Amino acid sequence: MPEAFFGSHGKNFVFQRALVVLASEILEPLNRALLARQFWRILLYPNSLKPKVLKIRYFPSCSIMKSKLGCNPSFMWRNQQN
Repeated sequence: MPEAFFGSHGKNFVFQRALVVLASEILEPLNRALLARQFWRILLYPNSLKPKVLKIRYFPSCSIMKSKLGCNPSFMWRNQQN
C-alpha cells in the first residue's frame, strides 16, 4: 500500500492490528480448550490441591457442576464457568 496513504508509521499499525485480530481468533478457542481441560482434571482428581482450594473459595456448599458465579470471581474461575 502506498506510504502516502498510511504515512510512515501506518504500515506498522496495520500490521500490529492484523496480528491482534489473528491472535484473538486463534487464542480464544485455544484458551477455551485449555480451560475445559482444567475443568475436566478438577472432575477427575478432586483430591488434588487445585480442586480443594477452588472448593473452599468458590463452592463450599455445593459441587463444581452446580456452582454459580459469585460477586467477585477470579479470572480463571470466570472463564471456567463460561
